[in-house]
Amino acid sequence: MNIQAYPKIELHHHLDCSLSYQVVHAIDPSVTEEIYRHEFVAPVKCTNLVDFLNRTVRGIALMQTPEHLRMVVADVMDQLKRDNVLYAELRFAPLLHTQQGMTPEEVVEIANAALTETSAATG
Repeated sequence: MNIQAYPKIELHHHLDCSLSYQVVHAIDPSVTEEIYRHEFVAPVKCTNLVDFLNRTVRGIALMQTPEHLRMVVADVMDQLKRDNVLYAELRFAPLLHTQQGMTPEEVVEIANAALTETSAATG
């Protein structure tokens, strides 16, 4: 049975928890697959919520510029398309993406524009 082939709906998909190795490495070439698995991917059994949330810190740090935010949105949309997701509601915390000068409003506008662009491109 190929679960990936089934159409799906994602009602609560966290953008800042969904960075692929490919987009992380494109933004920060120093990140190896080993570092990615250790710092971005939660273990099969997390000891608690903090253990899981610690895996988001570096990803959020990579999403602090308009270009990187657009790259992550495009990458997540591509992941959703490959997983045959027909509808997705993306979540993220815009206030966490203001460390390099973007305002929360700019973060939302950039993410929304990237979603619109990539939705048109990916269907």
